[in-house]
Amino acid sequence: MIDLDLNSSYKRELDKFIKKEIIDINDIKNSIAIFEDQSLLDSFPIPKRLEVIAIVSGIPFDKVFQKKIIAIQSIISKSLFDTLHYLVKPKNLAVEYLVLKWPSDNLPEHAIKSAKDFLKNTKLRKFKFKIYGVQMHKDGCILLQGISEDMILHKIREKMMMAIPNLPKKQSNWAHIPLGRFLEPLNASKKKKINELIFNLNKNFTTFSTNINNLYLINEHRWYMEEVSKIYTKNLV
Repeated sequence: MIDLDLNSSYKRELDKFIKKEIIDINDIKNSIAIFEDQSLLDSFPIPKRLEVIAIVSGIPFDKVFQKKIIAIQSIISKSLFDTLHYLVKPKNLAVEYLVLKWPSDNLPEHAIKSAKDFLKNTKLRKFKFKIYGVQMHKDGCILLQGISEDMILHKIREKMMMAIPNLPKKQSNWAHIPLGRFLEPLNASKKKKINELIFNLNKNFTTFSTNINNLYLINEHRWYMEEVSKIYTKNLV
């Protein structure tokens, strides 16, 4: 079943992180690269400017859902207190369906039109979106494990991929919410503490959910939705 596959996929990536005794600078170089150089030197990470076209939900999620995420971010941040890290702002939290353009791609006008036509003309139903775990990756990513009611998010993604031509090959197979990134290496002592934190968070995790009522075709101008324009809004029924 797809949901078992999704859970296994989350677990495989988390296990790669857990099994590493340390996280060195080479592990996190791709995370470091998406922040302004001077901001890292100032210990106040600012995501770089870019141009990404994508379809997402959230930005923002409802306040109750946000508060639960903020509480998790706070726990993680306290554990990373002396390690430089970046947390996604509550109003910028999102779950991604599809990317039409990555920063290095040309602007796909035809794909944008196809995406708008799909969103205008396709009946898509509202669904419940549940968070059931936390994980970190060896490249510095911090995220929430999500899953949608009846795998509707994945089904919508599949419809989009069939309807929109010439999409980038790099696409998510997950339903996660990015929380941020840690931007400095973790020595053995720090890594052990973070492993224990993730284990305990997931062992005692209380699932929570929100209703997804909208999709947005967006142009992201700075990583992690720090600057974003909404091209088209789709109300789900």
